[in-house]
Amino acid sequence: MSAPRIVVLGAGLAGAACAGTLAARGCRPLLVAPADEAPNRGETLSARAGPTLEALGWQGLLQPALALRGEERYSVWGGPRLAVAPPPPGEHGGWHVDRRRLERAVLARLAAGGIERIVAKAERVAQAADGVTVALQGGETLAADFLADCTGRAALTAAAGDRRRLDRLTACHASLPLAADTEVAAATLVEAVAAGWWYTSPGPDHRLTASFFSDTDLMPAGVSKDPAVWAGLAAAAPATADRLASLGVSLADVLPRLASAATIVSSTPLDRRIVRAGDAVAAFDPLASNGLATALWSGVKAAHGILGLAAGTQTEARRYEGAFLDGVLGQLRSQAGMYGAEPRFPTREFWTRRRTIEAPTAHGGDE
Repeated sequence: MSAPRIVVLGAGLAGAACAGTLAARGCRPLLVAPADEAPNRGETLSARAGPTLEALGWQGLLQPALALRGEERYSVWGGPRLAVAPPPPGEHGGWHVDRRRLERAVLARLAAGGIERIVAKAERVAQAADGVTVALQGGETLAADFLADCTGRAALTAAAGDRRRLDRLTACHASLPLAADTEVAAATLVEAVAAGWWYTSPGPDHRLTASFFSDTDLMPAGVSKDPAVWAGLAAAAPATADRLASLGVSLADVLPRLASAATIVSSTPLDRRIVRAGDAVAAFDPLASNGLATALWSGVKAAHGILGLAAGTQTEARRYEGAFLDGVLGQLRSQAGMYGAEPRFPTREFWTRRRTIEAPTAHGGDE
């Protein structure tokens, strides 16, 4: 019996973890993704990702140039005072990663292991009883026995009506260079304000990420075009403003970018011969900092599900589906709890909206 033809769409961490797991189990997956790279927004890789990285053999990739080991987490949340939450005893606060460099290193590791990649954008996927067809931009088509959809928030294979957008959260972010002699603690700072919340975090490349999160319709007009608007938002966040000033950073010197950070959930990680992973199943509000760890875990589990399907059983894929959906509900409850812990802005629209979001119990409305 010939080996199954497996296509993995997406070359982010979920897709790479899926392809790497399949290769380790003797398959030769085909990785398909455009040349676009993830934007550098400054992201935290939770310490929960450690076992998955070790299983993939990627623990050694977390070198200082790619990942800065985290320390405490500071916050101004639930009250006006600065609070500190140290890592649990014997653990650490995860890693502050340069996501673009990390993904490059992972893809180089896959290429060195003989995994083939087509640099192209998949435009459509058609599924039949005996296989899956992928139409690429430019007219080429690929035939596969099984497919892993790791296309992130685009969720190329999601059926109409399967994905539900629960909020309109948007990130206004910038990566700020620090002077060579600047010393910065490897700690995050999260600060709640009336219209949303701020996040600042150092990176492994001696830069500081500053991000303001609010809903799309609540973002001040011109925030991504007028540095004065962007800097004015930070000035209204005392702890964030103090940190920026202490590091000699001015937001008036750089224009930020806008990116969706909305919570979008699906109820179907498994669809016959297609298994979805990462943000293609569920994309969460980044407040809990679990997105990258979830991407890695789900990529590995999706691979196991596909291997089971190829062997004629849905057991592993159904087990993965159940675990992911249980995780979605748990994440939404945790997210609601975190927002509910901030009582200082009871009449402000950003916060009242988050008291009314309900976790979906079945198929939701259109994204």
